[in-house]
Parts: sequence; C-alpha cells; structure tokens
Amino acid sequence: MAVPIYILGKSQDYTTIKTDENSIKNVFLRGGFRVLSGKGILDYLQDDSSISARNFIYYGLAQEIKTSVERKETMPVGLGNFFENIITYAEDHGAEQVALQNLQIDYSRGVSEISGLVQLLINK
Repeated sequence: MAVPIYILGKSQDYTTIKTDENSIKNVFLRGGFRVLSGKGILDYLQDDSSISARNFIYYGLAQEIKTSVERKETMPVGLGNFFENIITYAEDHGAEQVALQNLQIDYSRGVSEISGLVQLLINK
C-alpha cells in the first residue's frame, strides 16, 4: 500500500490528498485558473477525512522535493510524478505517512518545476 500524503489543516489536523491519476486529471479539467497555484491544486485534491496531528510524530527534518515537468509532459503527469517521488522518498526512509507543505509550481521557464517541503511522519 502506498504511503498516504497529508496536508495540515487550519485546526491542526491532517487531511489526506488524493494522488490517483483520475483525481489529478480532474483537478486540471474542473479547476480552471484556480489550480494555477499549489494551494489551489491541494484544495481540489483534499479528501473529506481528517486525522488529528496528535496521532503522529515528526520523523527527521522537512526535506524539499523537486520534480521537473518537461515540455512534452502535461502538468497532470508532472504532478503525478511529483507525488510518486514523495511516496518513494517516504518508503525509502521507512515513514508510514508524509505531510506535504508549501506546494509550489514554477511556470516561468521552458521546463516547469513542482516543489514542496515534505515532512516524514510516524504513528505515536
């Protein structure tokens, strides 16, 4: 089973984000201009369930993960690759969950870049 990716909500709880291919495609199909920002994308990918942050312990330091999106790739493919890189990083380090912070999308160059801070989490 893949490592779940969470984002921290306003009430200090974690919300799961959907990282499957269909959810990612739908973000870009239905979101319009609101998904041009990292926050806009995460708003669309949030699941309805939440878990208290008190259930987890940080594991190591937050690490920046970056993924380049080549011109020949679509942004949904690039975002899917970004999430796969996060899951691989977490699995390589034995984390049970991971929190994504500050999703950034840089459209300014010929090669776009997706980045974010990743905090590994383990159950208390």
